[in-house]
Amino acid sequence: MLSDILGRPLKDVKIRGNEPPLGDVGAKREVFDINCVAVDDHSQFDVEMQATPMEADTLANGHMYIRNRSVFNLCDLHANQPGRGVRYGDFMRSYQITICNYGVFSWENRLAETFTYRNDGGEQLSDMTTAIFIDLTQAGGIAKKQVPDMTAIEQWAVFFAKANDPKHRELINEILKRKEGISVAYEMLTSISTDEDERARFRFRRMWEMDRAHEKAAREIEQKELLEKVAQAGQRATKWERVATDKDKTLADKDARIAELERMLNTGR
Repeated sequence: MLSDILGRPLKDVKIRGNEPPLGDVGAKREVFDINCVAVDDHSQFDVEMQATPMEADTLANGHMYIRNRSVFNLCDLHANQPGRGVRYGDFMRSYQITICNYGVFSWENRLAETFTYRNDGGEQLSDMTTAIFIDLTQAGGIAKKQVPDMTAIEQWAVFFAKANDPKHRELINEILKRKEGISVAYEMLTSISTDEDERARFRFRRMWEMDRAHEKAAREIEQKELLEKVAQAGQRATKWERVATDKDKTLADKDARIAELERMLNTGR
C-alpha cells in the first residue's frame, strides 16, 4: 500500500512500536495507529485511519483539528528519530498518511492530497517531511470504472471503502485477482472473523467508535436544547423588560400628574 501511495517500490518494511519515545518529560505522548519504517528506502511512516470526524471538527472550521493533528504527528515522528551524532543529510524521510472516510478539505477533493514545505512560487524547501490525505469518499465514483482502468491507489481505496459491501463483491473479487497486496490484506481482514482475539479487538474498536459517535450526537442534542432554553429565557426576559418599562412609564406619568396637582393646590389654582 505504501509503495502504491508513494509511487515507488518498498521491499523491506518493518512495524515499530506505536508510541514514539518522548523528547523530554514535558512532551505529550502520541500514539500512532501504525508506525513503520522502510529499511531499504530510508523512510518512516505514521499511518492513521479516521472513520468519522473528530469531535467538533467540521467542514465549517476547515477540519482544522484533523489537519493540525496530522502536522503534530508528522513533526513528532520526524523529530523523534536518532539525531545525536547524525548528519542532517542522514535523517530518514518522514511521512504522515491519514486515510479518511470523509472529505477533509473544502476544495474539490482528489483521492490523494500531498503536502510538503514550499514557498509561494511552488519551490520546495525540503522533501524530508510529507503529509498525505487519502479521501475514501472518492471510492464511490472510482468503483464505476473498470478495474484495469484504476490506478493502484484507486484499487486500494475501493477495497478499503467497499470490501464489506455485498453490492461490490464482484468488483472486489476482480481487484483481488489483479492486486496481490490487496489479496493479502483481504485474507487478513477475513481472518478477523475466525480469530477470537482479533475479533474481540475489532469489536472493541467498533464499540469505541460507536460510543464516541453516540456521545458526540448526544452532546450536540444537549447543546441544541440548552441554546433553545437560553433563547426562550431571553425572549421571556425581553418581554418582562418591556412590561417593567411600561409600568415604570405609567408610574412616572402618575408621579408627574400628582406633582402637578400638588403644585396647583399650593398655588391656589
